[in-house]
Amino acid sequence: MNKSVLIANPYSGGFIGKPRLEKLLLYFGQKGAAADLYLTEYPGAAAKFVETNHNRYSIFIALGGDGTINEICQAAKLCSFNLGIIPTGTANVVAKELGIPESDIFKAADIIINGKTREFDVWRAADRIFLFCISGGIDAVVAETVNLSAKRLLGKFAYIMRFIGEWLALKTEYYIVKICRPGTSK
Repeated sequence: MNKSVLIANPYSGGFIGKPRLEKLLLYFGQKGAAADLYLTEYPGAAAKFVETNHNRYSIFIALGGDGTINEICQAAKLCSFNLGIIPTGTANVVAKELGIPESDIFKAADIIINGKTREFDVWRAADRIFLFCISGGIDAVVAETVNLSAKRLLGKFAYIMRFIGEWLALKTEYYIVKICRPGTSK
């Protein structure tokens, strides 16, 4: 394994804390795959870090949830890179889709250390990169506006509570959507 870096958001609800983080870094080192650490300090910092360091590291490891992964992947607009995932977030949709263990950070680390890879496409919409799904409507509103304190306290249940609130406030409107092939009006 070449040089890698773990990227984590210390302000997120899924941050594992310094003691577990130090154990994880030690684990990488004991397996002969020492990794550096980068802790983000502001929104967009992870993508900027990947963009400016894509020639320095062979693997950028997202230590967090879907938000951390999403932020790192925004760098794919400007450069190609290898992504490792150690899921510690609330929902971990990307990790579930890829079959990465959510309950054991060391098992997830072993996938990276052992070089198990999987190639997949990313898509771009409205100048944002997305991996497995893109959504609009009530689920997008819920994901964007869920109360972070409730999320830390209640985990996935915070999303359910937010969904119920949005559902009860929903005003039914109907729209006509026209989907066209690129370069045509049909």
